Amino acid sequence: MNKKGFLYVLVLLLFTGCAKFGLDNFSFSSSQFVNINGVTGGSDASVDVYLFDGNIATINWTDESDEESYNVSLFENDGVTVTCAEVNVPQDTTSHTFFGCPLVEGRAYWALVEAVRTQAGGNPSPKTGSEKVKAQNVIGNGGFNFLYPPVLSLSDLTVNEAVGSASVVASLSVASDWPLSFDWSTSDGTAVNSGIFKDYDSASVTNVIIPAGAVSTNLSVVITDDPRDEFDQTLTISFSNEVAAKINAGVGARDASLTIQDNDPEPDLIFTNQTVTEGDSTTNITMSLSEISEKTISFSYSTVDGTATVADGDYVAIGATPVTFNPGDNDVVFSIASSEDVDVCEFDETVGIQISAGTNIGSAPSNVVS
Repeated sequence: MNKKGFLYVLVLLLFTGCAKFGLDNFSFSSSQFVNINGVTGGSDASVDVYLFDGNIATINWTDESDEESYNVSLFENDGVTVTCAEVNVPQDTTSHTFFGCPLVEGRAYWALVEAVRTQAGGNPSPKTGSEKVKAQNVIGNGGFNFLYPPVLSLSDLTVNEAVGSASVVASLSVASDWPLSFDWSTSDGTAVNSGIFKDYDSASVTNVIIPAGAVSTNLSVVITDDPRDEFDQTLTISFSNEVAAKINAGVGARDASLTIQDNDPEPDLIFTNQTVTEGDSTTNITMSLSEISEKTISFSYSTVDGTATVADGDYVAIGATPVTFNPGDNDVVFSIASSEDVDVCEFDETVGIQISAGTNIGSAPSNVVS
């Protein structure tokens, strides 16, 4: 027998007839079968159910030697509508399997086991009155409610950094007869929840409810809108502690990916004109970014003649020199050496700084040193 989606639940109830049981305190199973009564009993009063592929249900119970037979049936949650018609099984039987009796995701059901004894006149019939109560205390109080839970899943989502708050949808395969709950939390991927490149606010939320009859709810994640150039980044949202719901098997079935698209331009390179006195040995020039970047920025700089020339001996030329800003860096300092003309009367002169071969950088104006 194929046991894909195998599930086991044990639950005992105080049986008071065929009326619908109250279902206020349902308990949790992570597999395909959820008890929604939460009533327990002794080990000698056990009734349990196995579910195979959604249309084969096996009901087990504890046999008592003084019982002649058992009536076994499966109802919808109203206790009236028959899902699997009653069958009578002989004494010493402790199990019955219903085939071709499909259970529907999201529906609540009620299983009933009645002990039968031959009474006066030789007619077998279900026990009544005090006999019935006594017998059902032995065989698990007769019946129990259970829910065949729907599948709970998360949808991947991509948002722009400026969205403010991202709403990830947690949805059910079908609406359920019963409310369900779960916990969820975020975890860093390439997106992080702290530091200078913080992308979102971490979250850990318990007891989120999807009401009976509803099919989804939104999980809110606060996104950080910063002015920094970044890569598109992802974080993970994960389920845990689901109640009255099942999660499909497989890697990642409990998770969703939230992608944050960056909306910021590449930073500009900024530096100011410098004035030096002829004959000073070196002049320090600071290159800064208009905003720090998460990306590695690279470019080359070199000097170019202005009114000052290398040929006239005004300064020492610098050839193409690579510069790197690592993520988070804000400025870089380099030097230009000047020369002094002896007994030469000159106007103030200028030399230019040229930027080329830039990566991950916006505008880069030419600098003038005079």
